[in-house]
Amino acid sequence: MIKKRLLGLVLSSVLLMLPIFPVGMGPAASAASKNISLDVRNADLRDVLSALAIQTNTNIVLIEEPVRVTFSVENVSPMRALELLLQSEGLSYIRDRNLLIVGSEEKLQQNYFAEETLARFDLVYINTQQFQPLITALGLPVKSLILDSNPYAIWVQGTPEDLVKVKELLEAVDQFENAVFQGEEELILSYKELHTYSVEPTKLVEMAQRAGVPLANYITLGNRLLVFDRQILAHWDDFQRVITELDTIEARDNSIFPFKLKHVVARDGATRLAAFGFPGVKTVTYNFPEFSKQLIVVCPPELESQVYAALATIDTAPEKISVPIMSSTGEYARRELQAIRKLLAEMTSIPIRSMHISDNISGNPNQYHYVLWAHETPDNIRLLQELVASF
Repeated sequence: MIKKRLLGLVLSSVLLMLPIFPVGMGPAASAASKNISLDVRNADLRDVLSALAIQTNTNIVLIEEPVRVTFSVENVSPMRALELLLQSEGLSYIRDRNLLIVGSEEKLQQNYFAEETLARFDLVYINTQQFQPLITALGLPVKSLILDSNPYAIWVQGTPEDLVKVKELLEAVDQFENAVFQGEEELILSYKELHTYSVEPTKLVEMAQRAGVPLANYITLGNRLLVFDRQILAHWDDFQRVITELDTIEARDNSIFPFKLKHVVARDGATRLAAFGFPGVKTVTYNFPEFSKQLIVVCPPELESQVYAALATIDTAPEKISVPIMSSTGEYARRELQAIRKLLAEMTSIPIRSMHISDNISGNPNQYHYVLWAHETPDNIRLLQELVASF
């Protein structure tokens, strides 16, 4: 009885979530900014809208009963294709940021952003017993129901906007790395939370990602940023520092751009840029700036071109020098240095041909003393020395 009642409710309001490409539309048209061609024959309207949601980078909620559609359009933007499709079916839409409510004019006149909708969410790698507690813990204002017959499906009731947040949460945690296999204990999904105060969390994430921070699994709730990405959680203090430095009132009015260095590491690039004395300019680095070559630059808009030119001047290939990196003595000294040289080449972008091992410098054929030296730029020499010191 419960299942029948739920199915009856969901028919009138379907939340689209599956990335299904209808006939005539493929991954080649994946960017919302590119024109697409679409040709569907007797396709489910939900499938077509689901594909267009991906192309337009939106979430689409259909508040009408689904119908079969035949539709064709060539070389138009994804948003224009959506509008033409809806016109052909006598439908329209209202928009709230990246959420589109699709239906008839009559129904859209009602307050569907406040109207609760029931939707089913299917999980792949985690089960509902793992996912449902997260919904409660994060304070999402929705009601959820699990049916014992299917541990990988959950029904959620809430406003369209809240259901979109549930969808984003599901995408963030329903990952292969969180899968529980037979014989393993059930995994408790971990996450960390940040509150932002001056810049919207979505904007901060975008800035961090552009600068090389590999953040993938996260959601935003108001001014909260919740991170489920294990790679980020392993370096949480560093990530938190980057976000805190970007989350300032000045950042809202300043130009923020990433700069990929080629010849110098981020730490040295930041130090040398500071020597120029540009007012109001600061740099932010993430995760081992002594090795990384990614910078985030925050500066007044009128100085952006000058700062960019200064960084380009800084990032030039310096003259190479020859410097000892380390030495070793004993019967196996040469083998030790050969192994260390190989490791250094694997850990850095410095080629093994730039690192050399001397002859025996002890002067005694029965006592072995070898030196590992490199012919490289000063920055790379220091990098090699610091790596050897950390062994």
